Amino acid sequence: MTTHHGICIFPGFVSGIAYVLPKTTKTTTNAAASPKKEWVAFLAAKAQVQRRLANFDDPSLIASAQRLMLDDAEFVDVMERLILKDGLAAHIAVVKVAEHFNANAHPAAADVADMANQLANALLNHAPKLHLPYPCVLFATKLLPSDLMQVKKVNANLLGLVMQGGAGFSHTAVIARTLGVPCIFQADIEFNAGINGKEVALDATQGVVYILGPV
Repeated sequence: MTTHHGICIFPGFVSGIAYVLPKTTKTTTNAAASPKKEWVAFLAAKAQVQRRLANFDDPSLIASAQRLMLDDAEFVDVMERLILKDGLAAHIAVVKVAEHFNANAHPAAADVADMANQLANALLNHAPKLHLPYPCVLFATKLLPSDLMQVKKVNANLLGLVMQGGAGFSHTAVIARTLGVPCIFQADIEFNAGINGKEVALDATQGVVYILGPV
């Protein structure tokens, strides 16, 4: 048995089978259609993300805030310049916008990064893959707030959550608390497929996860 530590996000104790969320990669291309077609594609993706966020049960109102931010004048203006004037593909432009907000230490940088990820998924037809195949304690390297909202919406198999990253004051932590399951962030463990299927005990109150067998 190995013992690993993190910070408590939501207290509680649960035991079950571990499942490591596989990392996903986006297949992208820098090639752009005409600027007008890219702009139309961006507007369609924005509407799609708006609808997705509207369907989340989110008492924290983070999804509602992101819906408002999608129509924020600064965000839309930068997107318009990058697509219509600079000729960038829409999925590249949303990444550039997130980098712009982050570089300027904008207070909404984390939400813009989440929105950019959702928009890129919509533009590239990449559906979020957050299916949990069995009742489990989920191990994830990184999850955005919208990822956790998706987990809450579609998965009854979530018993507990262990994350390698994350901060206690982040929007991801706020959403994690609404899940109502034992949860720790910043776990001192290297996440790998070898954890899958192992029996684990998560004492989130103490910020400890026990894994039976070598990792």
